[in-house]
Amino acid sequence: MKSLNLILIVFALIFCMNFTANATGNYVITPVESLSYGKDIEKAWTLSYGNDEAIVTVLKKMSSKGVNYIVRSKFFEVCYASGTKGFGIQALNRNDCTVPQRISSAILNEEEMEKQKIITTEKISDDYALGLIANYLPELINENYSHLLN
Repeated sequence: MKSLNLILIVFALIFCMNFTANATGNYVITPVESLSYGKDIEKAWTLSYGNDEAIVTVLKKMSSKGVNYIVRSKFFEVCYASGTKGFGIQALNRNDCTVPQRISSAILNEEEMEKQKIITTEKISDDYALGLIANYLPELINENYSHLLN
């Protein structure tokens, strides 16, 4: 009986892990060729999870502390930063904000933002940072607003 329960638990865990991987693994990152985002922006990409209307823009901006990746949609924005402490979420500079704070705050999950303050302590490349952003971003969106990505 114990072995049957153990087998059922293992299958349930495998199923859950596969579902989670599939839920966050379907995205397309496309470089943006023309940079009309401002002189401080070094590179830009679009990030899509399958809904052409729910495109997210990722802007690379250098700072004195490292690299900031400003992740922005029509309804929310957040900053992932790569610096001496690693890669994770940090507060978005007020000068870089374009979405009203109260709207972004309603959409973004504060608990998840705390969890993502440091995702890795390693120094990472743009490609790796974009992959981390694409995989962790859906977790930031409150359940009521998940349609903003899908």
